[in-house]
Amino acid sequence: MLKRERITQWKAEREEAGSIPDGMRRADIKLKVRRANETESEKEKDFVENGKSDGGRAIAKTRNALLGVIAHSISDDSGSEKLQESSALVQNNRSWSKEAIISLVGVFAAVISFVIGLAWPRISRWMRNISGSMRDGSARRRMRNLEDEARRYNEWLEFNEWREIRRTGA
Repeated sequence: MLKRERITQWKAEREEAGSIPDGMRRADIKLKVRRANETESEKEKDFVENGKSDGGRAIAKTRNALLGVIAHSISDDSGSEKLQESSALVQNNRSWSKEAIISLVGVFAAVISFVIGLAWPRISRWMRNISGSMRDGSARRRMRNLEDEARRYNEWLEFNEWREIRRTGA
């Protein structure tokens, strides 16, 4: 019987019974997954020995991993050692490492930059329409720049007059 057929048969049994067939425990599920993996590894060896390549190996490995996850998720043993160990690790590792904090700050900076980039036309329109006090400040700046330019122009005219006087010798 092919692995695929066994899996579909097992799924059908599981659906008929509700979730897990009667009398099946976590160890039984693990045993089924292990047997399926052993059969798959034997097929892979045959393919390698015969010089044939199997394009479905990655799919089979993924399927086996998913079966393991399914087997773990449907088990009724909530107080298992692995769950206790993982919860203890989570409780012990509550502090963040420097690398994690730096990468989190980097992600926030990237997201903020992206959002500002998307909203930039609206922001610039809002800045242009801000209160009149900013416009008054820019008008004062323009007047000051014009006064500076007029002063420089007058100095240039005076310099040209002085140069003409020196050239003519008067």
